[in-house]
Amino acid sequence: MGILTIILFITKKFNIIIAAPIATIVILLFNDVPILETVFGKENSYMTALAGFVASNFAIFFIRFYISEIHGSKCGDDFNFE
Repeated sequence: MGILTIILFITKKFNIIIAAPIATIVILLFNDVPILETVFGKENSYMTALAGFVASNFAIFFIRFYISEIHGSKCGDDFNFE
């Protein structure tokens, strides 16, 4: 059900950053999992894992942003595979 939700939102031109948490909540609803604890809990939750991922990869994100600012390109504009 979660994959169908993601596919539906992507075909309707939703941003993946918005569609992924909504699909996660749909999965939690259909599996009878406590939503607030799982998504916003203090330990072992979706948001805690997302914050840990961003914090652990912050250097990579920052370097990519800095290099794109130096070269004057937006993220992904400098990758032409033609």
